[in-house]
Amino acid sequence: MFSFVPAYIAYSIILTLGIAGVIFSNNLIKKILSLNIIQAGCLLFYVSICYHTDLSPPIIKNNSTDVIVNPLPQVLMLTAIVVGLATTTIGLAIIMKIAKFHKTIYRSEIDK
Repeated sequence: MFSFVPAYIAYSIILTLGIAGVIFSNNLIKKILSLNIIQAGCLLFYVSICYHTDLSPPIIKNNSTDVIVNPLPQVLMLTAIVVGLATTTIGLAIIMKIAKFHKTIYRSEIDK
């Protein structure tokens, strides 16, 4: 039987690093990258809890009685990856505008 405890510890570490980066980083680009780390941790967690070794791929064959994997979690994760990519690009574009206007990407200098 596969134990999920080491996997949960790994996801907890990844999420903690991402949250710490968002909270404690002064650099706006590092904040965006920390959000990507949080997203990667959430995606890995969700994919791991939906993983089954005893089910067939979601391909229906003629006269097949195999129990197939639900393809909905896979579709949701692909959608989450695309949304995360779009959010990252928009965030970086906004940071470029901030850097052009304020001449810095550090939060403490922008607040002054």
